[in-house]
Amino acid sequence: MPIGVDQVLCQCRVCEKNTWSDLMVESVYLHLYYLPIFPVDKLANLICEECGNKRYEVAFDSRLIPAYAEIKSKFRHPLRSYLLSAVLGALILIAIVVSIIEGKT
Repeated sequence: MPIGVDQVLCQCRVCEKNTWSDLMVESVYLHLYYLPIFPVDKLANLICEECGNKRYEVAFDSRLIPAYAEIKSKFRHPLRSYLLSAVLGALILIAIVVSIIEGKT
């Protein structure tokens, strides 16, 4: 699931120039029976504007983009991505509390 799109200045591996590249950051989720539970990682897709080189599913970190510290806050996982894990956690907690209450009576 895409988080955001931007342009960044980074070094291309093919033309070996520091050029502007189109960046798209995607979330990687932990799945339980094909249901995305919560995000665990971010991957980047880059397209060099100088030579057109495309790099897909590259780790989104400071090795990829020199200005990573400045732009990482733009690409946060949306709060809705934690919704399913919060609901499952609440259901488990309710089940535990109900079993404790029933065990005392």
